[in-house]
Amino acid sequence: MKREFTYSLLQALIKDRDFMPLQDAEGKYSIYDKINILTKDAYGALVIVELLDGDSLTSEEIEERLRGNQNIIYQIEEGIAQYIYEVFIFSSYPEQDKLNVIKAAQYQKAKDRKYIKCLSVNLENKSVERYFKLPLTDEGISKNIKAIMKQGISREIVDVDIEEVVMQKRNEFHIKLEAKTPILSYALIALNVIIWIALSLYSAQSGTNFNELLLKFGAKENTHILSGEYWRFITPVFLHFDIPHLVLNCYSLYALNIVERVFGHVKFLAVYLIAGIMGNIASFLFSMGLGAGASGAIFGLLGSLLYFGLQRPTLFKAYFGANVFVMIFINLAYGFSRSGIDNFAHIGGLIGGFLATGAVSASDKTKWYLNRFIYIAVTIVIVVSSLFYGFGNPESKITLKVNEMEELDKNQNWNEVIKAGKEILALNPKSESNRISVYWTLAKAQGMTGEFDDAVENAKKLVEIDPTNGRYILGLLYHDMGQFEKARDELLEAKKLMSDKGNGGSKEIISNIDSILRNMGY
Repeated sequence: MKREFTYSLLQALIKDRDFMPLQDAEGKYSIYDKINILTKDAYGALVIVELLDGDSLTSEEIEERLRGNQNIIYQIEEGIAQYIYEVFIFSSYPEQDKLNVIKAAQYQKAKDRKYIKCLSVNLENKSVERYFKLPLTDEGISKNIKAIMKQGISREIVDVDIEEVVMQKRNEFHIKLEAKTPILSYALIALNVIIWIALSLYSAQSGTNFNELLLKFGAKENTHILSGEYWRFITPVFLHFDIPHLVLNCYSLYALNIVERVFGHVKFLAVYLIAGIMGNIASFLFSMGLGAGASGAIFGLLGSLLYFGLQRPTLFKAYFGANVFVMIFINLAYGFSRSGIDNFAHIGGLIGGFLATGAVSASDKTKWYLNRFIYIAVTIVIVVSSLFYGFGNPESKITLKVNEMEELDKNQNWNEVIKAGKEILALNPKSESNRISVYWTLAKAQGMTGEFDDAVENAKKLVEIDPTNGRYILGLLYHDMGQFEKARDELLEAKKLMSDKGNGGSKEIISNIDSILRNMGY
């Protein structure tokens, strides 16, 4: 029974824990009766497991062996963490003098991460004892022992060729590429470039503002989505604001084409699109601004690599290491440090890519956390609950009312605008963009109907959150009220603020300000 148990534990440690047995002088892997040694590199630490026939060793031999392992630890280069686990296998309850030696032989130098720790197995009682508290982990050894005891030990296990088990495991250390050429990655890059060129040419020929064109062709914009234009959860993935935005995303897509090669064309496309959609859903929930770009989907590809790390940790470390985490951290930190970058889309895409990869990957029955149905369920729950909240929360309803108010403004229904504006302000909108729109439109409508005191009051509130537009409309109101000095001061300040912006402000508005100032004699 002991031999069968040793075979079972060896195979479990090789298959489940990535250990490898030592080779003999001829380079072969063999199983021995009294001692078997396995090793692995666990994130830079040397881990050694010795499976020992405790019944065949005297207490003196056990003590000598443990002392010898201490000498081995001293000889290994400083700076390398070392964990040696001694597993003593007994047919029944061991002799007390042996247990005393085993218990007393625990060695640790926590500062340098050097440990010698012991476990004992009682095959008769089907039990395993750990004689240490630190380190907290034993690399899954005791868990595998308990699983073998629970499942029962098959006598047929000794017929399995250990060489074959090792070779199967070694094959797992090589990434199997499902696609030789990442044709979809290249196709998406080409599609992004073609769409950007087409929109740029159309903008130049028609004189249409490029951002207005993006909005027309499907950029993420909350009021349009709330009005039923649900395709805006996917179309922004193929739109970009400018050349640097386009180039950066296309380069990132090219650099991450390994995802397509590892998971194959179909799974890659599914992950890319699902991540893009979930990124835009996150942006819809947390950002009121215009949204466009493939960056959410690209963050999804990084999420896909994170899932690969969960699925194949040894391969992930060997091929990608900390680079993926560093890339994610740098990009998110940069996004939070700069205005105008939709980090919510990035985070949503990252989560979406991770979940989508789990959903399209085959389940691993040996690891519950790699069950694809968990990822499918979590993805559905997140998407449904996010959309339910996004369409049902009070701020979304306010956004729809603001959109209706702006339509009334276009039709010059000033009294209706004033009524709608007051109703919206009574709801206490939290979104800054909603408040800016309401104060601007309300002040304008009140000015058009001669309610100048109320208009000035709302314009001053607008100055507090949007100084540029606030001072501009305040200047217009003072002009219409005949208070030309105040009008001059506000308009000059508005012009200065517009000119201080990186894009030079609105040329049309600045030209209008200059015209008004000339007419007033300034």
